[in-house]
Amino acid sequence: IVVCLAIGVYETEWTCNNDFVPAIRLSDHFVYNWAFPVGYLGYACSLLVFSVVLCFTSLEEGAQEFDKKKTIGGLVKVVVGLTVGLVIAASVSVGIAASQDAFKEVEVDPSVNPCKAQKPYHAAPGDNYFRNIECMKDNLVQVLEQAGANVTRGYVGGLDAGNWRTPILDHYDDTDLCTVNVHWHLGAEHLSEGQYDYHGTGPAYKNGTNGVHGYHDRDAEDYTSYEEHKKMKEEKGDPYDRRRLGAAGGWEERLGLRCHHYDDEHEMFKTAATNATDPYVWRHCVEMMVGETYEVHWPHSAAGACGTEWQYQTPFYDGVFCKEGIVNILTPLNTYEKIGVQGQVFTIVNSDEEEYQ
Repeated sequence: IVVCLAIGVYETEWTCNNDFVPAIRLSDHFVYNWAFPVGYLGYACSLLVFSVVLCFTSLEEGAQEFDKKKTIGGLVKVVVGLTVGLVIAASVSVGIAASQDAFKEVEVDPSVNPCKAQKPYHAAPGDNYFRNIECMKDNLVQVLEQAGANVTRGYVGGLDAGNWRTPILDHYDDTDLCTVNVHWHLGAEHLSEGQYDYHGTGPAYKNGTNGVHGYHDRDAEDYTSYEEHKKMKEEKGDPYDRRRLGAAGGWEERLGLRCHHYDDEHEMFKTAATNATDPYVWRHCVEMMVGETYEVHWPHSAAGACGTEWQYQTPFYDGVFCKEGIVNILTPLNTYEKIGVQGQVFTIVNSDEEEYQ
């Protein structure tokens, strides 16, 4: 009875008296992949106990002599009773599910993006779990780890991720994840000393409030200070409501770390501004610059619309959380298994030489 009631509740479309959620079907939003099998197992165990008690418990006082014939007959009755009970339960369950259109194929409009607005904002009602916050506050870590910021060979970080939150060590092709977005960052987000770091170099140009960056080591004054950032945030609003691939809303992109390859005397690093013989004409990547360092990211997710025309999404959160019931934040946490980002750092050159193709 409990299992059948659960199926009915799970598959019924419930009408809600509000405009925000006019109607809801629980099966469209929650995947109880373990609850129903456990419920049926509990039912089978209860039925087995009932059948054994019914067939082998005597109403006569005292111990009874072993009777092989009665024992075999009792076992047959138990098996028959268990089988009949399971058939009845399965039939009733299927009937209830069918009455709620559980087996009816849902018609999907191929022109509708199933991942649109799938980006979550809360893990629990009103907790703003997915908002960007300070990683450290009052010397206390407020967030779980995402990716190692310092990827210098041999570097060991100090954040304790426990023995169970281990990162994906397999090649993405050997997992159930797929790419859901491609985007790039001005300069490297990660640090690898001697490869892309604070002493890397690149073309000189004015980058909004971040000052002039050129063929020199990076100084602290090249960066927007925390106080300046906080003031701009108060004046212009939070710039992190979504990732921005270019300056927008008055915010300027902050230059990240740089590689050490740049040479302003070499033709392949020159631009029209530095008298390149044949300057490269950008047709797709807006405001990219020859000679600059960029970090390209390929977010991956097991909940993406893999293999469909909707696989790649912007913002990438929509692609990461496209399919519900796969990525869990709290019950239990599995983001470190179901979400990943592949990254690669490049210095852009304008060259036809084979080694750079």
